[in-house]
Amino acid sequence: MNARWFRSVLLLVLMIGPPVGLAVAQPQKETRPDQILLERRPSTGPFHGLTIRLFGLAADKVTQDLVTELLLADPQRRRTGKDPIARMEYEEIPSCSYGEDGEGRPMKELDIRAPLDGSYLVQVIGTARGSYDLCIRPQDETAHSPNQPTFDNIPTARGVVHAYRLEYTRTPGVPMKVTGGFEGGEETQGEIDKLLTYAYPTAPQIELRAKQASFPLVILYGPTILPETFKATLNGTDISRRFKPVPGGYQVVPLKSVRGSHTLMLSVQGKTTAGQVATDKDELLFNIP
Repeated sequence: MNARWFRSVLLLVLMIGPPVGLAVAQPQKETRPDQILLERRPSTGPFHGLTIRLFGLAADKVTQDLVTELLLADPQRRRTGKDPIARMEYEEIPSCSYGEDGEGRPMKELDIRAPLDGSYLVQVIGTARGSYDLCIRPQDETAHSPNQPTFDNIPTARGVVHAYRLEYTRTPGVPMKVTGGFEGGEETQGEIDKLLTYAYPTAPQIELRAKQASFPLVILYGPTILPETFKATLNGTDISRRFKPVPGGYQVVPLKSVRGSHTLMLSVQGKTTAGQVATDKDELLFNIP
C-alpha cells in the first residue's frame, strides 16, 4: 500500500463521514465551577423545613450544659433523635438529622428538609438536673418563618419526659400551632381539650420521686381562653393565684411536693371555632411515696 493510495482513502472518509460504529472524538468544552453548582442545585421549587434546637443550663443555673435529649415523631410515627431512658437512637425520618452543634453555646439541633404537613410529637428527655430552652423554627414553601415558638427556662431532671405537639404546614403565612403533648383527660372533647394542655405531666396520673422538692407543672394556654374564668384547686384548696393564664402563652408552675396522693383540678372557659363558649376541665393525680 503506497502513500498516495492512503491519502486518497483518507480524503474520501473526510468527505463522506465516518463509517457506522466509528466514533470521532469531539473537543471537550471547559465547564466553569459556577456551572457545576447550578447543575447540582435541585429544581424542586421553593424550600421548606423544620428546625428544632435545645439549649441547656446546669443545676447551678450558671454553667451552660446540655441536660436533655430530643426525640421527634412525624405524622407517620417515624422517629428521629435519642431516647436516653431506653438507650435507643432513631434515624427513621427521611432527610432529617440530629446532633450536637453550637460554637459559643452548646445545643442539640434536629433539622428536617421538606417535612410532611401534619402533627409532630416532640419529646424532651432529661439527662441531668437543670433547665432547657426549646426553640422551634418552621419554614413554609416560600422559605419564610411565620412564627418561631420558644419555651425558656423549663426545669428538668434525669429521666423526666416533656412532650409538645407541633402542627406543621408548608402553606405560606400560616403560623405553627404548638400545644402540650398531653391534653389533660382520658375522654376526647375535640378542640375543647386544647384550651388547657400540658408538656408535663404527660399522663393523668404520675408517680414522683420521694425526695423531689417540687412538682413543676408545665401548662400551655389555648389562644381563645378567657383568663378570668380560670380556676385551680389542689386537694380542694384554691390555688388559682399561682397561675397567670395568658391566651396563647405557657407557664411553669412549681407545686411543693408533700408525701401522699394529691388531686389537682384545673378549668377554664374559651371560645370554639364556631364562636361558642365551652369549658375545659382537667383532673391530674400525682403520688409521692
